[in-house]
Amino acid sequence: MTTDNGQLPVAEPAVVRRAALRLVRADRRAFAVVLVVNALAAGGPGWPGRGCSGGSWTRCGPGPG
Repeated sequence: MTTDNGQLPVAEPAVVRRAALRLVRADRRAFAVVLVVNALAAGGPGWPGRGCSGGSWTRCGPGPG
């Protein structure tokens, strides 16, 4: 589907925002699970409270103690 000038139609930001909110409200539990899993994945190795020293992934391991 394209417009008269050959470009794909793009929704206005307000329409996208309303649609996103509607989807989140439709299944709040699934949205919360996705947020938690994403936060855990973003924490990196040894999360929480432990991680890599010196900014090198080769020195990753358990924290002190």
